[in-house]
Amino acid sequence: MNNKDENKDENKNENKHEPKIIVNKKDHKMTRLNKNSYLFEYEIENNNILLRNIINLDFIRIIHKINKQDIFEDFYLEKHSDNSSTVFILFKHFFSDFGVSQKYAHIDITLERSDNQFIFRTTTNNNLPKRNLKKAAAELLQISHVTTVCDFITPHKVSIKTTTTFNKNMGLPEFVEKLATTIIGKIFLRCKQFIEKINNNK
Repeated sequence: MNNKDENKDENKNENKHEPKIIVNKKDHKMTRLNKNSYLFEYEIENNNILLRNIINLDFIRIIHKINKQDIFEDFYLEKHSDNSSTVFILFKHFFSDFGVSQKYAHIDITLERSDNQFIFRTTTNNNLPKRNLKKAAAELLQISHVTTVCDFITPHKVSIKTTTTFNKNMGLPEFVEKLATTIIGKIFLRCKQFIEKINNNK
């Protein structure tokens, strides 16, 4: 009996680490791959533009502009080259009512290009950001790494898969996870909609 009970407990613990679909909608899908890793998938299509010319490190500035009203409180981008930059983002204090501190991200991003694929690799920069934090209590969001793979199906259509992995010691309560995934989804979907509405034809 004791062995059976132990096996049940082990199975429960294993299930916590199995992939779980959090959001599955027509235009995007989010999956929790394990306790600290999430996958966000979607496609962008616009027959009026060459997507390779839009999806680059400079587009991060556009991401800020279309999300600054309700998601980003502060932002800067320091571009080192066409394929390397450091980004600072102070998120609005979404979780103040739950006793969770305000978060900021300080990240290094590199871009690898090939004929049909772009790969953005992101890691946390643990140095103090050049920007003075407006909120002394804000905490660094401990991102282990983020990998965004952009596969160009055609010059006008791209499949994007972003895998975000947080440090193992950063556990997110379930209610925070749900709100965080909603925020992340909103950021990506706004970018998708922005690109799909671009029209170079006059």
